[in-house]
Amino acid sequence: MKRLTITCIMILLTLAVGQAKDFSDLFDEFRKEQHADYVSVSPIMMKVARMFTPADEGGDFLQRIHSVRVLDLEECSSETKQRFNQRIDKINTKGYEEMMRVKDEGELVRIFVKQEKDVIREMIILCAGKNDCTLVALTGKIRQKDIDKIIDQQIKEDSSHER
Repeated sequence: MKRLTITCIMILLTLAVGQAKDFSDLFDEFRKEQHADYVSVSPIMMKVARMFTPADEGGDFLQRIHSVRVLDLEECSSETKQRFNQRIDKINTKGYEEMMRVKDEGELVRIFVKQEKDVIREMIILCAGKNDCTLVALTGKIRQKDIDKIIDQQIKEDSSHER
């Protein structure tokens, strides 16, 4: 019995030490870096923002967002950016679905979501590269039709600017 207990403890310790960090750990690790920009909008502040945002200017979408966290390392040293890029290569994405991956001129953008049925509970936007290292996390109850509406609105705005 004693041997079984020790074996179980050893397995648990091995798993805990060997497990890759998750997105929350990235925020915690890099937000304190020199020249890092970090913004966290709590659920209470999101409620305040909703009061001042008309529905036709994104208020509908804001109703579905509970919190936002943004980490921008653009002004950080190249060593910090390199360390960030190394960490995201080993990030634990268990429980997330990768919705999009775009690689262009050495820059990589990945979007991960955590869903319950047809509702996105968390969206992670990860930008990595030599110059651009950004991590954005949105939590809430986002529906696909909300995202489609924002995309349609953006397309309309872009087409009106082209005229």
